[in-house]
Amino acid sequence: MVAPTPVLGNTASTSNTVASHACNSVRSVGSTTALSGLQSPFVPIVRCNHTVLPAAFNTTNGQGCNSRYTSFHETFATCANYDLPANTGLTWLPNSGGYVVDYSGAFLPVGSVQATPTVLTIDDDQTLLHTFTTGSFPGWPGLYICANGMVADGNFAVAEYFDPLPTVNMNRAMTVFYCFADFDPFLATDPTYPGAGTVQVEESAAVTTVTWLGVGQWNHPTSLSTFQWQFYASGIVTLAIQNIGPTDTTNPGLVIGYSPGGPSYIPPARDLSAQNPVPFLLEAVDTFPLTLAAGNRPITNGNPWNLSATNIPAGGPYLGIEVYGFANPNIPDLFFQGMPGCGLFASLDVLNAFIAFTTTHNYSLVIPANGSLNGSTIFVEVAILDPNANVAGILASNGIGGTMGPF
Repeated sequence: MVAPTPVLGNTASTSNTVASHACNSVRSVGSTTALSGLQSPFVPIVRCNHTVLPAAFNTTNGQGCNSRYTSFHETFATCANYDLPANTGLTWLPNSGGYVVDYSGAFLPVGSVQATPTVLTIDDDQTLLHTFTTGSFPGWPGLYICANGMVADGNFAVAEYFDPLPTVNMNRAMTVFYCFADFDPFLATDPTYPGAGTVQVEESAAVTTVTWLGVGQWNHPTSLSTFQWQFYASGIVTLAIQNIGPTDTTNPGLVIGYSPGGPSYIPPARDLSAQNPVPFLLEAVDTFPLTLAAGNRPITNGNPWNLSATNIPAGGPYLGIEVYGFANPNIPDLFFQGMPGCGLFASLDVLNAFIAFTTTHNYSLVIPANGSLNGSTIFVEVAILDPNANVAGILASNGIGGTMGPF
């Protein structure tokens, strides 16, 4: 069999012009515009060489430092994942409008505060108001008690099914203390499921307790939990957990935490068992981290790449530094430099000083109209000199990596 030897050159072509060939062409050698030529049984082959250039894009690296939170949470995916030690005590100690939370406090035996506890007639997912008689808690007329383990200063208003989302639990309208799972206390009149265990209230001039005593989880009456909320007239609050009954994955999990009324800056989840016994601080007011954001992408067309630093502390002016780097050191915690929680996400190749008079600093970097920059990344970050921030007196933002492109 002899290899084909078609005529080479520029051609104008159409296909299937000869019925006896499944695929063929009309060729006009030497011309790219001719509309006619000799019939040929050879298939035209077109070769296209091109490079696909990616679009410009931004990547956020790390987070800014000196976030301070009014709330906290830990969510266990199921109650079987609960890992705090037996007989755990967690206490909220009032502190300048917020709390210091430490690992202290003990379960008060049932009947030790009030000889005859009040057994609540509370249904699955229901909330009841228990108005204080002999007990008290600063600013609260009583306790709104949810069957699912929450105590608040206001009514949940609807049947409160378990919802593990921090976006929900950290942003309720009322102040809430959480030991929140799908608990189902016993209620003889429940037409669907009688539950197990009771919720009991005891009051004295010093402390009011709300105890979940051997309470089952919905549809798991043998998975029993015993824990107690203690509300002191001094403003101290203690959660004392004897045990959380495990259950299988058909039931949702457990949230332990606290949030004041109104929207909160949602903190990262805590690992309470890993942190034990170190106390932590809940502020009176949320402090948002120094945050750097890009308003557009770094396109290589000679236009500016717009950046904005927000959450600069009030009370300026402050000296600030724009950091530009060709690499990302990716150091998430500069505690060894006296900047705990602050990170470094741009190498210190170019530093540009500025004065921040307000809580926002807008600036830009012109990206040259130079195609050779396509695919390259420039890393940026902002720092604020604030003597109140930490030992080093420096606040750092998150970083942004801007990868340049033609569009």
